[in-house]
Amino acid sequence: MASEDTGSSVFMAICSYGSEAVIISISKDTILDQIFKEIVERWRHLSSTMIEVKFYIPNKSKMLVTLMSDKDVRNMHEIHVNLNAKVIEMVVTHSPTLIEGAAVVIESGSSHCAEISSRGKKFSKGSSSNFGQVVEETRAAIEEEASKKNSLDDWKNSIEGVGQEFMNVETLRDTIHNYCIAICRDFVFVKNDRDRVTVECVYEGCEWRIHASRLGNGEKFAIKKMHCNHTCGGGLQVRSHPKASKRWVSKIVKDQLQDMPLYKPSDIVKDIRRQYGVELPYHQAWRGKEVAMMDLYGNSRLSYERIRWYCDAIRQTNPGSIAEYETIDGRFRRLFICFHASLMGFIKGCRPLIFIDGTFIKHKDGGVLLGATSKDGNDDMFPIAYGVVDIECDENWEWFCRFLKEAIHSCTEYSGQQFTFMTDRHQGIIKSVPKYFPDSYHSYCIRHVKENFKNQVLVHYRAAERKRLIDLLNAAAYTPRLTVFRKLIAKLTSEAPGATTFLLHAKPEHWANAVFPSPRWGIMTSNVAESFNSWVLEARHLPVPQMVDHIRIQIMQMMHQRRNRGYSIQSQLCPDAEKVLQKNAEDGRRLAVFTSNIMIYDVKDTNYSCKVDLHMCSCSCGEWRIFRMPCKHACACIEKDGRSLYQFTDNCFQAELYRVTYAEAISPIPDMEKPQSASEEIHILPPIRKTRPGRPKKKRRPSQVESVREMRCGRCGKVGHNRRTCNEVIK
Repeated sequence: MASEDTGSSVFMAICSYGSEAVIISISKDTILDQIFKEIVERWRHLSSTMIEVKFYIPNKSKMLVTLMSDKDVRNMHEIHVNLNAKVIEMVVTHSPTLIEGAAVVIESGSSHCAEISSRGKKFSKGSSSNFGQVVEETRAAIEEEASKKNSLDDWKNSIEGVGQEFMNVETLRDTIHNYCIAICRDFVFVKNDRDRVTVECVYEGCEWRIHASRLGNGEKFAIKKMHCNHTCGGGLQVRSHPKASKRWVSKIVKDQLQDMPLYKPSDIVKDIRRQYGVELPYHQAWRGKEVAMMDLYGNSRLSYERIRWYCDAIRQTNPGSIAEYETIDGRFRRLFICFHASLMGFIKGCRPLIFIDGTFIKHKDGGVLLGATSKDGNDDMFPIAYGVVDIECDENWEWFCRFLKEAIHSCTEYSGQQFTFMTDRHQGIIKSVPKYFPDSYHSYCIRHVKENFKNQVLVHYRAAERKRLIDLLNAAAYTPRLTVFRKLIAKLTSEAPGATTFLLHAKPEHWANAVFPSPRWGIMTSNVAESFNSWVLEARHLPVPQMVDHIRIQIMQMMHQRRNRGYSIQSQLCPDAEKVLQKNAEDGRRLAVFTSNIMIYDVKDTNYSCKVDLHMCSCSCGEWRIFRMPCKHACACIEKDGRSLYQFTDNCFQAELYRVTYAEAISPIPDMEKPQSASEEIHILPPIRKTRPGRPKKKRRPSQVESVREMRCGRCGKVGHNRRTCNEVIK
């Protein structure tokens, strides 16, 4: 709740993401970076570059505004003060995403992207100044409609009297339905057909009655007779309403579900109570959401037949793309999609790094989403291909890798370069990558290596000792120097006897910097793959046919936004790489450089010296080889030699290559000619899934190496239990 003094008002903001929320304090001095920091600290798998933060304008519950600058945060605070709001409701979505309550115009190949609001006015997504316009229009609307508190007041005035016309019979029925809910009355249909609609009060003897009929041969209806006064006494005496059916709920939430598939039934109950004054049972909200999802995306059982059409449509609208599917006994089994624009961007502009991983699909049909991603020159995630399989097994990983190889080799720009795969240690991946990419390098995610080390070797060690040994393994993995690596491994094996056997099976040449044979640009984890899994979280709640198209739209929007970003880069390198290089150059100017031979130098650092060979692009500290960018010692030598730092920097960081990465666009896939499976023979059925007892698990289980918040008792102060289960004797 805000304080009375406007200047010192502090609001509690409820910031929700999926099924979780975090409370953030918002004052007039709060900046956008602070909000992002709170969010990233709460959900560690997110980053500020992959999310958008939006808030609901008070009294306009269907209007969402994106926070894009510190000015937006100040305006948000001001409008909540002026409207005497209690709390700020915020929501975290993945960027790019659709604006709630809006019809979005997505241009896949141009630089124009506009959003059309529900009132028909256009706002530019990239301009934060338009938020002030939204605020002013909201204030004006509130002043003009001071008597209207929410949509309920609109419904109360929706029936005007005899002569009122409606576009069709459905509009008439919905209007009467909403009108009776708004005035807390019930009704029954006396006549309800394609030509006439007559409704009366549910109580016998009441004179309230509306009769409407069709106008001529058209679709329009008009009220012919109406008795607007109820003579039955008071209305409904309960907060629920008999006409608040699942179909009515579906019409209320449909627009919001289109942009927020994670809209929870519990939130639907709260929003309908707050906005319409109707108390809704949870099961009714759940059923209403199911009906709305079916209206939006169709029957999931029937929609699988459209996979065949969708694969053909991808190949027709995006020439050079690969879209393949397989069935077994007439049921969907697996699907692979790789767009030509993504493939060209990866081959021509990204680093030869491929991250592959799988994540569960959260829809009731089940399945696993497989993804192949890379990194662009600005260190951002770049999706290459994705697929859907029934289960994550060796055979399905082989199938995915086979089509990934075919996609890469089909690209005209592919010149036989070697790739480095970054994965976890799933046996299906370990077997499939060398089979289909025999000349590639395979790197294991260090997080998974540490997790296995903890589970297999350090089970019986105390927590402090376990942490020290894991840190020792981590240091051995990250050091670029072979001598240091050997010393750390020797120390580790002497202090943990079981580590010797573990290291023989773990194969350090797949994860340790000092012995890994190929460049990894300093990347040691498969976090990029995890970022992709999180980025498509909303899509994973949809049926497979709708999910894959939702991901296509996300990738199309992302490429469009980054294409525009590339046009604005003025430096020779991408912004993040430029910052690192300039920082290394600045640090290098403090070092003493001595020439040994042509392009060979001795550099004195604080406690050690390094040999730099500009011809071989190497430094004895090892950082240049690891990160593919001149370290501070190399920068000092390059500047002493009068050369350009950019000449010795890996080409993948070049801004020009960044623009090439996103030069091509994914074309839209119009679905006007999409077959309606309900009227045709069904050829592809959904997979059979055995439902486990209990509520389906939605939250990801943290691994053992992740930092988990300790439970601390509020009564005795000890960890491991809470106040309710505390048995400690308080002295």
